[in-house]
Amino acid sequence: MSVERSTSSAEGTASGRARLATDDLPEECGVAVIGSGFGGSVIAARLAGAVPDGELVVLERGIERVPGEFPNSFASMRSSIRTRRNPFGLFELHLGRDVDRLTACGLGGGSLIYANVLLEPRPEVFDDSWPSQIDLDTLAPYYDRVRSMLQPEVYVDEQDVRDGGPVVTRGALRGSAFERVLDDPNATGRTDWAGRTFDQRRVLGKVRALSGLAEKRGAVAMRVPVAINLTSPAERNAHGVGQPKCTMCGNCVTGCNVGAKTTMWASYLRVARTAGARIVTAVEVRTIVPSTRPDRRWMLRGRRWLETGGRRRAVGFELHCDVAVLGAGALGTTGILLRSAAAGLPVAAGLGRRFSGNADALAVSYNSAWRQSGTGAPDEHQPDPEPGPTITTELDRRTPEGGYLLQDGAMPNALTEALRRILALRFAFSGDRRIWCDLRPGGCPPGCGAIEHSQVWLAMGSDSAEGTVGLDRRGEPRVRWVGSGKQSIYAQEAADLAQLSDGAGATHVSNPRHALLSGGIPSYTPITVHPLGGAAMSDDPATGACDADGRVYRADGSRHEGLYVADGSGCPSATGANPALTIAALAERIASTLLNGRLAALTRLRPATTNPVADPSTVSP
Repeated sequence: MSVERSTSSAEGTASGRARLATDDLPEECGVAVIGSGFGGSVIAARLAGAVPDGELVVLERGIERVPGEFPNSFASMRSSIRTRRNPFGLFELHLGRDVDRLTACGLGGGSLIYANVLLEPRPEVFDDSWPSQIDLDTLAPYYDRVRSMLQPEVYVDEQDVRDGGPVVTRGALRGSAFERVLDDPNATGRTDWAGRTFDQRRVLGKVRALSGLAEKRGAVAMRVPVAINLTSPAERNAHGVGQPKCTMCGNCVTGCNVGAKTTMWASYLRVARTAGARIVTAVEVRTIVPSTRPDRRWMLRGRRWLETGGRRRAVGFELHCDVAVLGAGALGTTGILLRSAAAGLPVAAGLGRRFSGNADALAVSYNSAWRQSGTGAPDEHQPDPEPGPTITTELDRRTPEGGYLLQDGAMPNALTEALRRILALRFAFSGDRRIWCDLRPGGCPPGCGAIEHSQVWLAMGSDSAEGTVGLDRRGEPRVRWVGSGKQSIYAQEAADLAQLSDGAGATHVSNPRHALLSGGIPSYTPITVHPLGGAAMSDDPATGACDADGRVYRADGSRHEGLYVADGSGCPSATGANPALTIAALAERIASTLLNGRLAALTRLRPATTNPVADPSTVSP
């Protein structure tokens, strides 16, 4: 299944952006990986070299998009919302009674629209609800493997150079090439997309504002590692994918049309494909039950979409396999297991528990006293001004008892025009000239409106992870969590977010539902872009759905052979930070466990791994 292409196949190959997916869906295989996000892609890359070519199949319900095919206008954004009539929309937005959630659908999963941040959680995150085998030290080598694949950098500007280097979280770049760059006395000679050296790059307005709040709190604003090519002169990344330098356009979270973002499509999935994996898109797995074939263990049932003569139709499919690894995301994986349980699969009582929204919060400093440059550029290749990557800097307010992170943000251009009108109408009676400018039929001169004087802020922390996931009448996952938004963590985050607006002389817009959907009526419904849990890891099947190695529990507490969970659904708590790195590290650990013997007993093992990059043992911790 494809979308309108911005380049021909030949051009895509020449630029290192050849497509990965095929329409060839087999009837059986050795290993089936359901989903292609931060968990599924890692599993596919690591296991593909250990089974015969084509015996590992990645099944993705969305479609494949290459840079140049992501939305950058409100019209294209609207057509990119996933609905029952538009199953290939990039964005999946669910407005719930207790929790709103926004996730991605497409080859690469959440990496297509994440803000590129790779952070480890604090060690106490793993103290209580996690399996006893999982802690920060256990995951350390797997964090390093992920960093070595995704090669994070940090945004460095003139102030960093004057101060002797950027302040970054300890170990945040360990294992990446950029770690060596910062230790290089000649590092300041590296240039960005516009040819500027580090000491020629201005301090972003959003960084200045966050640094000001940090100073008031007696803290320090730190740079965060982001999986973007900010300064590397190489035309292709380590996986052979064309990856030009970031143009600072600020449109990361609607998909990178420049190609500077290191997604799973541009990294792990490339390794998987090179190692012999078969990647099939527009295929949605609904249930997993024991296979009806004597030589296979599992049968996957679902639907796939076919397009003929410009018309799209859904047809049923069955795929029989020896090993099934669920990597469909917190709600996707949990939904598959819940439907499978309804179809007779024995599962543990803990399935559907420990759902967390990662205490996500976002706010807008609307119409501040100065131009924030916090909105994405209409032209990604000539941004003016440059908002920078979506996230570059954080204020760490976490403690052993809890707390949260505050991070700078950027409003993508695809949403800017809609928010320009909506927020201007919401605050029109203030009489502010810039707000009225945004309401003028012909628009206002560039940079003069209230929206150009606005800034998005993000927060995340540790909630109670007491949400539950069940199925609605259509068999789709539904979150129940009474009082979720009234937890104290959200009030704590809101206080600092409001301070950011006050410091900029801006109007504080605290909750998107409050401002956009509820007519100004206060809403306590949080929105999460980092849903976690539902099929959580646990030492006790009464409180989780799988063990520390991702093996799915039966109702009696034993493990299903060859059935694994390897994605964010396995996290039994909030990570208190952007969870992408932790999800990928957990998947690396599960893959390593499988490769160290279990996979050989479950399926036909290739005598030797043919792709060294696919073998974790070749990557130094």
